[in-house]
Parts: sequence; C-alpha cells; structure tokens
Amino acid sequence: MNSNQVIYYQRKPVSINLNLVNRYLAYTAREEANRIYWYMKTIIFIPSIYTVLSVFALASLTDHFVWHIALSMVLFFANVMVHTAEKSGFAFITTYYVSVLILILVPLVTYLLG
Repeated sequence: MNSNQVIYYQRKPVSINLNLVNRYLAYTAREEANRIYWYMKTIIFIPSIYTVLSVFALASLTDHFVWHIALSMVLFFANVMVHTAEKSGFAFITTYYVSVLILILVPLVTYLLG
C-alpha cells in the first residue's frame, strides 16, 4: 500500500436504536457462557455493595427506609431465581442491570425530591 493511497469505506445507514438493541443482544449472547460469573456477581455485589450503600443513603435522607430493605431483598431473590431457573443470558443480565439501576435510582430520586 502506498503512503499516498487513500482508502474509502462505504458506510451503510443504520438505525441507532436498532443498532443498540442488536449490540445489547449480542453482548448478552456472548456473556451467556459466563453464567457462573454473573451468578457470583449477583450473590456478592447486590447484598454487600448496592443494598448496603442504598440503605445507608436512604437512612441518612429519610426515616422511612425499611420498605427499601424489603425491595432490595425482592430484587436479590429475583436475580437468584432467574439464575436458578436457567433462563437465557438476556434474562439474567437484564434482571441484574435493572436491579442495580433500581437500587441506585431510589436513593437518588429520594434525595432529589426531599
């Protein structure tokens, strides 16, 4: 290849939303082989990091944080049940991310509204 040679690539028009969905589906399909990793991540991180930090944040913001402990337990056991039922990678990865998002957003919204 000469140093003066220019290579042009054709770009195909791709819908951004469809591309993101396809990339996420490909990611979950790749990560399905790491089922034990995601199970251990669920067992270790949700109760010991995300739940503790979110309950601590809610306890410092409001007196009514006991309901959040119950919500955290439901989210944790939902993740465990998805793994126990041996659902697809899409199911357990999405459940994990939704649980973490809820555990982060509840104290944040409580802080912004309070």
